Amino acid sequence: MKPNIIIFFVVSLIFLPGLVNAKFLQFDGSFAPSDRINKSNILVYSSKVVVNIKDFNSCSWSNIADTNSMLPFVDKGSSVVICDPRSVGIKEGDVISYNTTRLNGNVSRIMHRVIFAGKDQNGTYYKLKGDNLEGEDPWKVREYQVNGVVVMVIY
Repeated sequence: MKPNIIIFFVVSLIFLPGLVNAKFLQFDGSFAPSDRINKSNILVYSSKVVVNIKDFNSCSWSNIADTNSMLPFVDKGSSVVICDPRSVGIKEGDVISYNTTRLNGNVSRIMHRVIFAGKDQNGTYYKLKGDNLEGEDPWKVREYQVNGVVVMVIY
């Protein structure tokens, strides 16, 4: 039996992923993230909001670095809930967190939007892009690099 994960918090606004910078993505609706939280699992009270994400495995909080690459979707100070991609899947339009090794050998965690999902001789890969960046990330992101899929943003 899967454990129930219930998140309690007081917020002035909950924003589920969906806004994109039309200037760079030329948003036509095709890059909207998947809707993963059923409205019946979101309970709004006068002093708190309860989101029941019991159907997802290995969810956690993550904070956003001050890079501006995902403006206006998220920026420094935003908090996101990310879940294991094996429990929620990854589709074009989703925002994912992944690790990449830089030329200097340092590992960086990046959170960008999936603009293409494909397969090649090495398996499944994703092409990603920051909403506020003109170009896409210059590499293919492999499934093993993905840390999580954003299912909720708290501003």
